[in-house]
Amino acid sequence: MAPNILDRIFGEPTAVAVDIGSTFIKLMECRPDGDRLLVTRMGMAPTPPGALLNGAVVDALIVGEVLRDLLRSTGSNARLAVTAVTDPSLVATRIQIPRRDTESLEKAMPFEARSHIPFGAEEGQLAWQVLDSAGDPTQMEVLLVAARNEAIEGRLQALEVAGLMPTVMDAVQFALLRSQVYANPDARSFDRTVLLLHIGASFTEMAVVWRGCFAFPRIVPIAGASMDQAIAAAFSVDAEEARRIKESRAAACGPEELYALPEEQQQASQAISPVLEEIVRDTQTSLNFLASSFEMAGGEAGADEVIVSGGVSRLPRLREYLEARLSTSVRVSDVFRDTRLEAPDYDPSFLADMSPYLSVVAGLALREPMQSGAYALAGVPESRPLPVTPA
Repeated sequence: MAPNILDRIFGEPTAVAVDIGSTFIKLMECRPDGDRLLVTRMGMAPTPPGALLNGAVVDALIVGEVLRDLLRSTGSNARLAVTAVTDPSLVATRIQIPRRDTESLEKAMPFEARSHIPFGAEEGQLAWQVLDSAGDPTQMEVLLVAARNEAIEGRLQALEVAGLMPTVMDAVQFALLRSQVYANPDARSFDRTVLLLHIGASFTEMAVVWRGCFAFPRIVPIAGASMDQAIAAAFSVDAEEARRIKESRAAACGPEELYALPEEQQQASQAISPVLEEIVRDTQTSLNFLASSFEMAGGEAGADEVIVSGGVSRLPRLREYLEARLSTSVRVSDVFRDTRLEAPDYDPSFLADMSPYLSVVAGLALREPMQSGAYALAGVPESRPLPVTPA
């Protein structure tokens, strides 16, 4: 079994942020400079085909070699790393349990967690953090995180090949929370209910954030690769060519808008339309759950905003498409616009084009300066219990 690195999900920060995605491997280092953060090292390289399966690293050697080359090409001398785990079975949720002292909690959590995780305790690793709750004095609120060993071990092995020692294994949703809410200098971020929608290659990952509080996550295995498969079938091409067609010719639109597109975009856009509709249905399910939970608790219903990130967020017309179908304000994430993170040594057009890919690695890189107090939050997250029941 891998060492219980999830125990350090709330622990010490580290030097280099590493995001091992199904399409790109990214790294980032930054340092405080007054009231801003400067990116000192940044790089990304294509993930070798077949190196990841369902979010898990299955070829740690080749992933580690790519990461080692990235470290060398960016001039990074880092030996410590913080990274993120994604897994369709990952659990990150707030739970209410009988109040206990620290020693009793350590013994009780594996049993308390059983009803909240879809795998046996011996198949994964647990981490938890007690939240300050002003509710029932006989109860305590705990943020529980759990991931399968197979989702963790490949990443640990890849970092070892690259010469890096992992100090923190974060969850993707927490990295997104950091880069899209906590690092936003607009204090109104802490007065809103936001749904973070990260559409990557293998998964679409969602996280509901209520007034700065992590509420509940959702992960569905429908994302960019699903679109590639649809285009490959429609054009009779391989996956790599399908991805190229998606990036150069597809747009987000429904059947009613399809024929308004230029002719060269119509076939690719039609091919991915069913995938987009499925992502919308899953997103709407989360919004419906949120609305019904808030209404039952006598609070405000629904989300004020959806923030989209991930490679698919670069798809033309996606923001307008989602706004029309979700009836909610939608914004595409840009870490160099929405935070005080700056990269003056990098070409602005490159940053604008690549920013959708960088939300997770930026959230990892922001961990250290935020915990050290060098980069102040826009506000303070609410600590009282949420008016929603975690999924």
